This record gives sequence, structure tokens and C-alpha cells, in this order.
Amino acid sequence: MTKLIYPSLEEVAKSFTLLDLIPDTHAWVKDPQGRFVCGNRLFFSRFGFTTLRSLLGKTDYDLALAEQYGSDDLQVLNGSVVNDRLELIVAEGQGGDWFLTSKWPIYDAQAHILGKRRRSARVAILKRIDKILQAIQG
Repeated sequence: MTKLIYPSLEEVAKSFTLLDLIPDTHAWVKDPQGRFVCGNRLFFSRFGFTTLRSLLGKTDYDLALAEQYGSDDLQVLNGSVVNDRLELIVAEGQGGDWFLTSKWPIYDAQAHILGKRRRSARVAILKRIDKILQAIQG
């Protein structure tokens, strides 16, 4: 993927309405302090929020995800990209699902990093395999 360049994080958020149309995909944008500034419906509802507004300003610490994602955030804020990493995403009170996750820095026109963006697509075949393994194990 080429660099994501936007004038502001608010402009990134405007493009998120389309991500609600893509099934089985989590997506979010965070500012450099790790606060959510946008997220699609599947993401915020998975973690118990009924509206996007209730997610805004929260961090991974609020979602009990800090250990899992903190190091990624630092890498992305330093300009690195995470591409298609297989992750088990578990929300409190729910079973886990396997996702392929990618994360990118978001730049402004002067090449300063404004924040980070993540997209995770559910891997349905892995979910089926996991169910089969659970059935075999009893």
C-alpha cells in the first residue's frame, strides 16, 4: 500500500462510513496518543460500545488490549507498516476470531505522522478449522 496522506485525522474519519459496508472487517484510526478517533461499527460493537461516540477518546487500555497492540502502535508511529499478520482477536465475554491485520501510519502533506490506521479482516476458514478442532477435542 502507498502512504496514506490526509490533511487531518478528521478527514480520515469521513472515509470510514464505507467500511461499515465491508463484512467481517474491523477498522479504526488512532491519534499519536493512542486514542480512538474513528472506528467502524463491527469494531466498536465487538468491544461493547453501542455508538461510535462512546468509543471516541478511549485507548487500548480501556479495551484491555494494551499488551497485545502497544508495541505495534509504537512501530507504526515510527513509520513501520504491519502487513497481514494473523491475530486472534478476543473481546471480553465473546469467543475469539482469527483476523489478518494490517496497520499503517497516516501522514499529512509535510510527511509528519498524524496517527495510525488498522484494518483486520476475519479469516472464515480458520474459524471453521477452530470449530472442528474443538469438536474433536471434545
